[in-house]
Amino acid sequence: MQIVHGSGVWTGLVDHSTLYGALRLDIERYDKRSGKTLLGHGTGFIVTVRDCGGYGRFAEFLVTNRHVVDPAFGPKGSVTTALGALTISGHHQPRGRRLSPKPAKAILRSPAPIYPNDPDIDLAVIRFDRQDREVLEGDGWFTSFTEQQIASPWVYEEADVHAGTQVLTAGYPSLGGQTNATRPVLVGGVVASDPRFPSEFEGTTYPDSALCHAFSRAGMSGAPVFAPIPKNRRHDEEEEPVVAFELGIIGVNAGHLRTAGTSDGVISHFVKSTALLRMLASLGSQTADLQIKLADAWDRTD
Repeated sequence: MQIVHGSGVWTGLVDHSTLYGALRLDIERYDKRSGKTLLGHGTGFIVTVRDCGGYGRFAEFLVTNRHVVDPAFGPKGSVTTALGALTISGHHQPRGRRLSPKPAKAILRSPAPIYPNDPDIDLAVIRFDRQDREVLEGDGWFTSFTEQQIASPWVYEEADVHAGTQVLTAGYPSLGGQTNATRPVLVGGVVASDPRFPSEFEGTTYPDSALCHAFSRAGMSGAPVFAPIPKNRRHDEEEEPVVAFELGIIGVNAGHLRTAGTSDGVISHFVKSTALLRMLASLGSQTADLQIKLADAWDRTD
């Protein structure tokens, strides 16, 4: 099989705008017992949605994990903390240009996360272009992604993304005690489970997710997970197949999975792009809704 390289096709490298699409999140949580403010750290990214139902011609949604912004997510028990302000730090990197990225920072004083209908799916979106957003640095613009860059459910059913597929995750890990990274770090790995089915690890099932063989340190939760997606296949009886690849967002990194042993492993998991598309469709995205309906129709006719 020949892999085409060229304009708009993945060459094995990651362009600046893709890397800087990852944003650092600093979260305040209020401890109800002590009255103190606790600080958390994660990663997120912005998706721009056009013709988004009641939101108008376009809307921006900040995407991350539910456990990053929801103190009640995870093991059941007494919730003693509440979500406070959310600070977003990153850059505005123009696409297709070699200009240096411009630092950008904004704060949501009263963030209102939206969660999937399934409470076990570790995903959250927050309306980002809201009136209560306060710009702290830059001109208010961050590098963002479009709906078209989110992988369709087809990539799993057609085995375009499968066990062994190379993945790349851009986030803000804490390395060697460094908790104030100002630029994203790219981490590589491979899909480690069959993404057509819910992932399972040491007796726990994670819906709408897949396992990944890659490091995911503190601060990487909520990071976009990329993979090369085949596009523009061309077959000729006298020539070998030609396949072009583009990087697409196949999921949202949900963090490292701890093993029962004493040594750390390198198994992490990510929420699949299918779950994100369902959420965007429920919020009025016509593009996401169409992708979900086409995939469902394909399943019924298979």
